[in-house]
Amino acid sequence: MTSPRSRSISALIATLCVYGALVATHQGEFWPFSIYPMFSQAGHPWSRVVVHEVAADTTDGSWPRPGRPLALRPLGVKANDVAALTAAVMAGDLGSGRHLQRLLAAPLAQHDLLVVRIHGRLEADTVALIHEPVVLLRPDTLLRYPTPAP
Repeated sequence: MTSPRSRSISALIATLCVYGALVATHQGEFWPFSIYPMFSQAGHPWSRVVVHEVAADTTDGSWPRPGRPLALRPLGVKANDVAALTAAVMAGDLGSGRHLQRLLAAPLAQHDLLVVRIHGRLEADTVALIHEPVVLLRPDTLLRYPTPAP
């Protein structure tokens, strides 16, 4: 029979071993003691994908200007899904662009949609934003923004 003191020390050592194993196998992060990215990556450059409604047609052949941002949550669409499909389109996978059209079919019935990648970075005491158009979605057309040659 062991004393309560030795059992509590054994339990403490077992807990620390389990915690150490979890931290070691999860790149130094384990949920209750996680370092949240909103704090650990402050000041680093970031990019996000935003979907904008645009006027139904531009007659001068230029790319439309972004209009009102489209709220994805009420459509049941996850922003991560749109970002992943947009990255695939940027890499040249037009099948992902057609999947993006199907995913956003309801708002596409009313407006053309412009998918924009926004890059942000901290400069001195302000945030610099660069808006990069990626793809223009129409109900029957998918237009990739022409990227400049390197």
